[in-house]
Amino acid sequence: MMLIWIALGLVALTAIRMAVSYLRLAALRRSGLYPAPGQATMADVKRLVQARKSVLAIRCYREMKPQATLQEAKNAVDKLAMAE
Repeated sequence: MMLIWIALGLVALTAIRMAVSYLRLAALRRSGLYPAPGQATMADVKRLVQARKSVLAIRCYREMKPQATLQEAKNAVDKLAMAE
């Protein structure tokens, strides 16, 4: 019985974490810092790099280029950051 409660607690924590992540991303989209779904451009990635939001820049890059691996996206964002 205790394992069931632990499992339910973990599921609840995961659901809360996902909801918080979704709400943060929605707030960034409303503020104009993060593009709407399917509308990402390199200008958006550059803007995120300039705002020092490298994790979001990587995420945006991967939305723009779904075939890119995480390492490729990180390298592209790092190259943009070094160019500034």
